[in-house]
Amino acid sequence: MLRFILFFAGFVLLQCHLPVAFADVQSVLVQGDGVHTRIVISADNVIEHEEFLTNINGASLVVDVDQKPEADDQLDFAPTSGILAYEWIDGQLVFRLEQPMLVARTLDLPPYGSSSAHRLIIDLSSVSEARFDSAIKKDMKRLAARATKRQLASAEAPKQGARGAKRHVIVIDPGHGGRDPGASHHNAVERTIVLASAKQLKAMLETNPKYDVRLTRSDDRFIEVEDRISLARKWGADLFISVHADAASKPSVKGASVYTLSAKGERRVDATVRSRNWELPIETGDTSEEVAEILEVFLKRETKSNSEAFAGLLISELEASRQPLLRNSMREGNFFVLL
Repeated sequence: MLRFILFFAGFVLLQCHLPVAFADVQSVLVQGDGVHTRIVISADNVIEHEEFLTNINGASLVVDVDQKPEADDQLDFAPTSGILAYEWIDGQLVFRLEQPMLVARTLDLPPYGSSSAHRLIIDLSSVSEARFDSAIKKDMKRLAARATKRQLASAEAPKQGARGAKRHVIVIDPGHGGRDPGASHHNAVERTIVLASAKQLKAMLETNPKYDVRLTRSDDRFIEVEDRISLARKWGADLFISVHADAASKPSVKGASVYTLSAKGERRVDATVRSRNWELPIETGDTSEEVAEILEVFLKRETKSNSEAFAGLLISELEASRQPLLRNSMREGNFFVLL
């Protein structure tokens, strides 16, 4: 069965910025015997960087320097024992490893002598397959989080419609993804079903020029629920819809349900806003703290009321189109995406 979770988002956007790398990478040097290997990356400035081990297309070391080189960039590089080749991929230097290796240490060295270059030194040591696989599991999670942060930092502002009018921003959130498959039955997996459903819904909504429709994920990747909300806030969402497909123990149980925020969930809002520095869009001006608190209460009530009104409209449309519905199809929940 499909379950739709709805939430009207009316919050001030969370600004998320990555460190800006101003360094222009000039050369890459690799030395070593395969047991101990050193990579030296030279640039004209300090190199902001992170390193990740992956097994995508074979064992690899990803050095994220947040830089995309020009098409004609040719860095000095000669294959050596331990490193087979390297390539630029979306601001990352990807080194193809000859064998399993771990990062033993990294050093950032300033210019010395007559050289004006800053250097990033990465020392690698060969390890067993088991240690490499263990390191990959941790680094793949970090790499996914890095990709999400970059997505947040580069999120486009809402687009303008005809005559310069701001279009309504609808954010559709396909639940689960990546390492989190969700519910499953035989060959049907929730993360795949909801992604296909979200893409179809996006295509339908985009036929109306009034709507600017965004997806929190457009492929099979895992995104933390906090980051899903951050994306919606970054885009200035007017409506946030999270799509899920649950499994039931009885084959006779099927149909849609719509969730809005429960009373228990309401009690979580304030703590969540404070812990994540999510400001509510209240223009208080010179008003007192007491008045600001009253306005905040009104805003939260209006948001919840709008969510429930939209849920009611959606249920009515589903009924009119003779789509199957669960009993008590309008429900309340404490899910994080409803906060």
